[in-house]
Amino acid sequence: MNTKQRFACLLGVFIIAYMGTNPPWKEAGPKGLPLEYAPIYAPPIPKRPDAGLEIDFARLLLQIGVTAILTGGLVAAGGEPVARGSEAQIGQENKEGSTARIEGGEEKSGREKSEQDKSARDKSRPEPAKIVAMPGKRIKFPGGKNYGEFLVESDDDDDAWEWFADAEGEVELPRGKPVQLEVTKGSTVDLSFVTLFDADSLHSMDLSETEIKDWELANLKKLTGLKELDLSSTEVTSEVFKYLEGLTGLRKLWLDDTNVDDECVAKVKNLPALQKLSLTNTEVTESGAKELANKLSDCEVVV
Repeated sequence: MNTKQRFACLLGVFIIAYMGTNPPWKEAGPKGLPLEYAPIYAPPIPKRPDAGLEIDFARLLLQIGVTAILTGGLVAAGGEPVARGSEAQIGQENKEGSTARIEGGEEKSGREKSEQDKSARDKSRPEPAKIVAMPGKRIKFPGGKNYGEFLVESDDDDDAWEWFADAEGEVELPRGKPVQLEVTKGSTVDLSFVTLFDADSLHSMDLSETEIKDWELANLKKLTGLKELDLSSTEVTSEVFKYLEGLTGLRKLWLDDTNVDDECVAKVKNLPALQKLSLTNTEVTESGAKELANKLSDCEVVV
């Protein structure tokens, strides 16, 4: 469940519990007159004291049933929308402590990620990118799960990415092409499978709009060849820099719409190759932004 679904579910449970403690009452007997709602410990005064009181279970069960149906509808409607730039995504995933087996392969180099291309990509499954038929790195994902999708740099546009393969089952990555792994949006993902990638397996990784936490990024420390990382719209904080310090080749980092604050100023030094740092809609103050700009003179800081 995502945040909206959990809220709808908890709200429904609260309302049903409240109904149970403040039920409708009626005069005792099959034809007893209905009375107002009142707490169990303080029932209402009947119009005919000699008739007695009892809970009107017919009304109570009807109201609980209606509330349960409405809650179910809100939970269903609160599901995550289709992820930008990819087909309908798999919903919430349980953490699975598993790893991947990776064999052979050579270096992947790459260039600028195109945010515009990601949002404009057609929702229907595109044709696989045309690549030279050369042996590449073979990856076997665990558990029969879909972790997202692999993209490769377009032959026609250096700033565009094309769908290559789903990140599930066994995948052979292309040789001599920059590769991006875009993880399923709105999901909780066990990144332990990344630890068996070669250092230069990925040029770019997109973890935006996932439920990733700071400490989980420690799984990326082996990807020293990673050039671009997108953590936008996640719950990461300034502590994330502690887990990224091994990514010495990282050039571009997106942290828009996160909980990063001015504490990142002292920690960003661990990324010496950084050329772009995007921090829009974060907790970074104006003074913090100025300090970052002074410290990262060769880096474009967007706040």
